[in-house]
Amino acid sequence: MDILRIPLPEGLAPLSHQPLDESLTKLIDNYTTRGASIPVRCRGDLGRAGLIACCWALKIGLYGWINVDLSPNPAEGADGLDNYVRRDILQLVERAITVVRRRRSVKAIETLKQVRFLTEYADFLREGVGRHGQT
Repeated sequence: MDILRIPLPEGLAPLSHQPLDESLTKLIDNYTTRGASIPVRCRGDLGRAGLIACCWALKIGLYGWINVDLSPNPAEGADGLDNYVRRDILQLVERAITVVRRRRSVKAIETLKQVRFLTEYADFLREGVGRHGQT
């Protein structure tokens, strides 16, 4: 069995989309497309493992792409500034989290930082930067 480590501090998310995306591309190319199972683990087996599972599923398009409402959804950030996330991205991330929580635990994806990373990663994929099979 091969082991690929993606070090993440407990309760947090990766600092950047690109390194995680590159690791997921290797996993998909070497295992997923060959039909191999990929166990994802962390110490608590919830937040970080759930985050990686969501990102993997988003990257391979497991949840599809929703095109319902492309208008921005204003949300006030902790810094008091308005942040805008497209409604279709929110729906996609909600779907990913719901599926992973049903399969793993209702506690999977534990922090707001992890949810925020998922929305940013889904947007990163939406823009075609990290979509599998695209250059």
